[in-house]
Amino acid sequence: MSRTQTSSNGIGGKYDAIPDELKERAQWLLWDASADTSRRPHWKDDFGISWSDPEEWHTFNDAVEAATERDSWGIGYVMASENDDYPRGLYGCLDLDGCLKKSNQEKPKDWLPSLEKFIEDGAYMEYSGSGEGIHIPFVGYEPPEWWADCQLGEHEGVDVLTNKFCAFTGNQLSVSGDSVSGADPTQFLFEAYQEINGEAPSLSSSTGKSGDYDGDEWLDKSDIEDALSHVNPDCGYDEWLKLGFAVHDWDSGSTGKRLFEQWSKGGSKWDNQAERNIQDIWDSASEGQGVTVGTLIHYAKDGGWTVPTRSNPTGQSQENGHTKPLVEAIDSSWFDLDSKTVTVQSVEGYTASELVDVFQKSGNILEACGHEAISAIGESDGGGEFLDDSGNGWTVEEGRKNPYAHLEPLSNQEIKNTALAELPTHRVAYLPKREIWLWCDDGVWKPNGDGWVRQWLDEYLGPYYSGHIRREVMDQLQARSQVEEQRFGGGPPGQIAAQNGLIDLDAGEIMREIQPSDHIRWTLATEYDPEADCRKWREFLGEVVEASDIPLLQEYIGYCLRHWDVKRKKALMLLGPTDAGKSVFVDVIEALFGGEDSAATSSTSVQYLANERWGPARLVNTALNTRSDLGKGSIENTGKVKELIAGDSLDAERKRKPVFQFKPTAKHIFAANRAPNRSVDDEAFWNRWLTVVFPQAIPRSEQVDDLDEQLLEELPGIFNWAIEGYQRLEEQGHFTNQPLPYQNREKWERYGNSIAQWFDRCTEEQPDGFTPKESTDDALGAYDSYVAYARQNGLEVETDSKFTSELKRRDGVSKSRRRIEGNRTYGYSGFVLTDDAPGGSDQQEDTNRNAGIGSFE
Repeated sequence: MSRTQTSSNGIGGKYDAIPDELKERAQWLLWDASADTSRRPHWKDDFGISWSDPEEWHTFNDAVEAATERDSWGIGYVMASENDDYPRGLYGCLDLDGCLKKSNQEKPKDWLPSLEKFIEDGAYMEYSGSGEGIHIPFVGYEPPEWWADCQLGEHEGVDVLTNKFCAFTGNQLSVSGDSVSGADPTQFLFEAYQEINGEAPSLSSSTGKSGDYDGDEWLDKSDIEDALSHVNPDCGYDEWLKLGFAVHDWDSGSTGKRLFEQWSKGGSKWDNQAERNIQDIWDSASEGQGVTVGTLIHYAKDGGWTVPTRSNPTGQSQENGHTKPLVEAIDSSWFDLDSKTVTVQSVEGYTASELVDVFQKSGNILEACGHEAISAIGESDGGGEFLDDSGNGWTVEEGRKNPYAHLEPLSNQEIKNTALAELPTHRVAYLPKREIWLWCDDGVWKPNGDGWVRQWLDEYLGPYYSGHIRREVMDQLQARSQVEEQRFGGGPPGQIAAQNGLIDLDAGEIMREIQPSDHIRWTLATEYDPEADCRKWREFLGEVVEASDIPLLQEYIGYCLRHWDVKRKKALMLLGPTDAGKSVFVDVIEALFGGEDSAATSSTSVQYLANERWGPARLVNTALNTRSDLGKGSIENTGKVKELIAGDSLDAERKRKPVFQFKPTAKHIFAANRAPNRSVDDEAFWNRWLTVVFPQAIPRSEQVDDLDEQLLEELPGIFNWAIEGYQRLEEQGHFTNQPLPYQNREKWERYGNSIAQWFDRCTEEQPDGFTPKESTDDALGAYDSYVAYARQNGLEVETDSKFTSELKRRDGVSKSRRRIEGNRTYGYSGFVLTDDAPGGSDQQEDTNRNAGIGSFE
C-alpha cells in the first residue's frame, strides 16, 4: 500500500515516511514505550509470542491500527535476513544507538563515522524511539566475518540487526532519503569498530593464508603488481580493505602504497574517499591485525595467478648492476624546494656518490632513471619542481650522515636482534588476559603499546623496516613483557598519582615523581596543592544535602581515593528528584578521576553489572564507577552486586575473549530519581549501601548555568577535601552517620516503585478475586487505593495506564471486566485488596483535600 493510501485511511500518518517496500511485507509487531524493556516485541499486550516465528507477524496496516489502542505502543519490523525459517527475509538494519549528542537533533557524537555514503544513496534514516539513535534499514547485505556488535556502554554503540525485532518511529532525519539502503556499509562498520574499540577488527581468516607462501620476503615489486592484476579492483569493500592491508604487510612504505593506489585507480569505485582510506591504512600501520601478504596471494590465485618460484630468494631485482630498482631507492625527503637542494643518502644498493651523479645529470634523467623513477620523483614534495627546472639552479649533495648505515650489511635476523637490543623494553607491557599492549609515557602507562613499538621500529630501522621484522620483534616482546593487569592502577597502596607526582594519602604530601615501575595507568586530573580550598564546593553541598550527610559524602570520596582495595565494602546511592544536584556531584567526582575517558573510570549501571555477563569485566583495574541516570530496570542478581561491592573474586568475560578471574576494587556512586527494583533485598544487600537523599529540586530560576565549570576550577581543593575525608575514615574506622540496613531500605522504598510497594502491602492473592479499577458505591477501586497509598507515603504517583501495565506483568493478574449490579465494570482479576488498604471514603476525602498546591507547607 502506498503512503498516500495509508494516510487517507486516517491511520499511520506518523509512519508515512517508512519505505513502501517494508510496508508491503507482513513482518510487523508492536513495542511498548512504558514497559521496563520497551523494545521487547508483543502483539496487543501479549509478550509471550515468538517474535521470530513468521506465523506471529502482521501487516503494516494491522500494526499501525493496533498501535492506536494505547499511547505508549509503537510499531516495529522483524528483520529476518538471517532467519532460517524465513528465507525471504532480505532486510536488516543498522542500529546506531546513542550516537547523537541531543535527542532528535542531528549532532553526532565524535565516535560516529560519516553517514555520507548513505546520504548519497538516498537511504531512509530515522531517529530511534529515544531520539538519541539512528536506524538505517538495508537490503541484500551480509556483515563481514570480522564484524561483532560494538558497545561503548549501555545504550550506546552499533548493532547490525539481521535476525531481530527493530522498533520504527517514522521520524526521519532531515538528510534522509526515501528508500531502503543498498549501499555497502562495510567501510562504515570498519570505522565504527575502530572508533568504539580503539583498534581495528582482526581481518584474518582462512582466505588470508596460502600454502604457497610461508612468510619469507621473496616477492618483489613486479610480483605484487602481477598478483594485483589478477584481482578485480571493483571488488567489495571488505575484500578491498584486506588487500590493502596485505600490500601494506608486504611493504609499509611508499612503494607498497603506490602499487595499491595504482591498482585501485583501475576500478570504477576510485574517488577521494578511497584515496583517504589508503592513506589511513598506511598511516595506522598496525590496523587489520592478522592480515598478511598471503591474503593477496589467495585472491590472486583465485583469479588465475601462478605464484612465482624462488629463483631469486633474496627478493631483490637487478637493475643496471644494482640489487634494488632506483624507484625504490628514492626518498621523498631528499628534495627541499625552499633551498633548491637535493640531499641524497646512501641506501640499499646505491652509494650516495652514485645517486649524486644520477641527479646531477638532470638533462638526461629520464634515460638515467626510467619512467617509474621519474614518476616517483614527481610525486615527492619538491620533486616535481626539480623536474620542471631540469635540475637547473638546484644543488645536489651527499647527506652528512646516513642514520641507517650500520644496518646496511646486516641480515634480517641481525637487524631484528639489533632492534630488540636497542628497543626500550622497560616502556612496553603485554597484558595476556586482555591480549593488549601498553606503553609508558612520562611514567603513565597508556594503551596501543603495539602501535608505539611499530612507530619506534619504523623510526629506528627506516628503509630496513618490514612487516616480517616487526612480527618477529613483537613475538619475542610478547614473551618477555607479560605483566598481570592487576599490577597497574593509580599507584602503590597508600599512595595515589596526581599530575605532579605520587601523593602519600596518610601524610598528605608529595612523595616523588611517577616512575615506570609504579605501573601507573591513570592519574587524578589535578595537581596536589596542600593550600588549595574549595569554597564553592562546600557551599554547593550545603545547599543540596542535609548537613548531617556531608561528612559521609566527604569520607566516601576519600574512600574512592583508596584505589587498591575495598576495605569498607560500601557503595553510594544518591536519591532525589530531578535537578536536585545529584548529577553535578557525580560529574565533579568523575572529573577528579580524569573524566569518562580515563582508565580510572567506568560508567556502568548497577543493573548492567548485576544482570549482564559482560558487566563485571568493565570494572577490571577501574577505581571509580559512576552512573548518574539509573533507569527503572530491576537488579535481578543481587548476589553479584554484593560480591562486586565487597571485592570478592569473580569470573569476568569480554566478548570473544576467554573467561578470567579478578577481584574488583572499584568504588561505586549511583544516582537516580527512582530507586531500582530488586529481585531480593535481604539485610546483607542493604548492608552494602550508603544512601544519601538530595531532597529538593532546585528551581530553574535559581540554577547556575556554569556551575559545573566553576566547581571544576576547584579540583585541587576538592582533592584536599577528599584527602581529609580519607584520613578521618581511616582514623575512626567507619562512615559518619552510616545508615543501618533498614534505613537504606526505607530511603529506597521512598524513591522506589510505588506500584510494586502498594501491591505487596495492600493486596492479597486470590485467583478468583476481582477488584475494580475505579471505586464504586460498594467497592474501593485498585487505582484509587494506590493513589492514596502513594500520597500517604510521599511516593511518586504513576499514571493509570502505567499502573495497569505494571499489574499485568505480575503472575496471575490480568485485566478483565465483570457485571456488578447490572453495570459493566473494568478491573483486575487475581487479587483483592486487604482490609486496611488505604483509600476508604474518609481517607479519600482527606487525600483529595490535601492534594493541591501547598499541601506540604
